[in-house]
Amino acid sequence: SRFKKYRQILADEAKKARAGEKSKVFNAGNIAAAILFIGCISVWSFYFVIKPSQKSEDFTDRSKILKLVFFDVGQGDSALLISPSKKTVLIDAGGKPGYIIEESDGASEEKEDAAKNVIIPYLTKELQLLPTSSFQLPAYIDYFIATHPHADHYGGFVTLMENKITPSVVYDPGFEKAYPLYETFLEMIKNIKAEYVMPKIGETVDLGGGVLMKFLGPLNKYKGTKSDQNNSSIVLKIIYGNVSFLFTGDVEIEAENDLIGWRGELKSTVLKIAHHGSRRSTSSAFLDRVAPEIAVISSGSGNPFGHPADDTIKKLVDRNINIYRTDQNGTITFLTDGTSLKITTER
Repeated sequence: SRFKKYRQILADEAKKARAGEKSKVFNAGNIAAAILFIGCISVWSFYFVIKPSQKSEDFTDRSKILKLVFFDVGQGDSALLISPSKKTVLIDAGGKPGYIIEESDGASEEKEDAAKNVIIPYLTKELQLLPTSSFQLPAYIDYFIATHPHADHYGGFVTLMENKITPSVVYDPGFEKAYPLYETFLEMIKNIKAEYVMPKIGETVDLGGGVLMKFLGPLNKYKGTKSDQNNSSIVLKIIYGNVSFLFTGDVEIEAENDLIGWRGELKSTVLKIAHHGSRRSTSSAFLDRVAPEIAVISSGSGNPFGHPADDTIKKLVDRNINIYRTDQNGTITFLTDGTSLKITTER
């Protein structure tokens, strides 16, 4: 090979130097250049070879791929998981037009129909559904997970079920405060006879192909915090080999402080930043416990809440965590075989 040829040249020149002959290779300039070259190769190897989780390459066995898609749903959350065994999990589904987005930082009316304009077209293509002009798509998703009863997270589920995209199982935190749209959501689940489950802490679901889904929260039904609904969000971890994803809903500092008790269980490759990057979430203590390589922030461009907060971004930058944002990158797709990650973005 080319490297063997260069090795032989160096060996021959070294022999000349030992014999006292003048070498064309071993002089001060060339030695300095060689040291610089070796240093560059070492740095390249560290970032692109030794760290396989950051490599972007095609996988040899596509049947072992876990796909996780963070949809650009504006000021809301939605992520679709497709396991190697084709199990599907939809974690939140964005909002529903005309309904209020409630935040601990204020409130705003939802104007985007992300379920119809983003999620349904993607499902149509990815799951090879047959759409009609009215989006009537008889289809099933294995799991709907509504992290908490704020419309920018569960509202899109109502749109999906209205268009005959229904779940087999629905995970919901069972928060007691009711909203009209939330009551509609619960009634639709009952009418389609989907299984309704409030997850148990530590409950683990086998999604097939070596992918596990573990529920870490909510640890309490919070009362008296700045936002009890946010703090009572479902928190779950997706585990596949050496790669993991932590979903935190809209938990705020109070819930994060409790979650720190999970200790090593929180450590994850990818962290979905809580509450769209709000200043009331992503405490330093929680972030250090998770210690992610990558952070994903789901927020709407130009939203009235100031998400993500400058302070949240600074914490991530200070820790050299790679940041992906739906307001800047659009829909973000992760592919992994449990060892490496490939990340693509819409823009």
